[in-house]
Amino acid sequence: MNRTYAVVFSIVLTMLFSISSSAAPIGRPITAQNQWMVGGIVSYDKVDLENNQRTLRGEATSTVFLSEAAYGFADGAEFYLRLGTSSEKFRAGAFSPDLSSKLDWGVGIRGTWYDSYQNWKLVGDAQWMARPSRNYLGSDLDYTEWQVASAMEYRLTNEIFPYAGIFYQNLEITSNNQSQFPSVQAVNKVGAYLGAGFEPSPRWVFFTEARMSAGASVTAGANYRF
Repeated sequence: MNRTYAVVFSIVLTMLFSISSSAAPIGRPITAQNQWMVGGIVSYDKVDLENNQRTLRGEATSTVFLSEAAYGFADGAEFYLRLGTSSEKFRAGAFSPDLSSKLDWGVGIRGTWYDSYQNWKLVGDAQWMARPSRNYLGSDLDYTEWQVASAMEYRLTNEIFPYAGIFYQNLEITSNNQSQFPSVQAVNKVGAYLGAGFEPSPRWVFFTEARMSAGASVTAGANYRF
């Protein structure tokens, strides 16, 4: 397959599936044992939220910028740390607070749990993300999310690696002042995701990704291995 056509095909396919999505960026394992990786991620996410009594329902939108560092601690397995910032807005009818931009951080593990050695393999990810210290009219808000995911990755060419899988997430915004800002959680916890990795050289790796459950999302990232 022509290299340019393969790149365009993978990116367009990912964008088409970004119609309805949520969850934190997942990515794919890219480090070898004892290898390091550094990079950056930008993501736009929209997720449907509701309170425990289901008397309030709305949506949260966020624009996220993250730096990421990963270390391959074993063959086909890596640990990663993410630091960055995001801005969130919550809308439920006339209730529309802007939670401003503050610190985001998270940790996770990615890896290959089965390799067919015939151009496809099964990969997995487990991560925890936090967006602490958000405030609204005297309410202290904690935005936390953990998720597990698994996907099948296919080597389309020596540079193109599309992947698709499923995830389970638990996303909550907890508040210490229910009258001003009630605690809410994601409406949907199970979803699917689709992405494509692009490796134009042994050092540089790029990816695009969409995660489908509720809302709308698209993610892109660039990484450097050394």
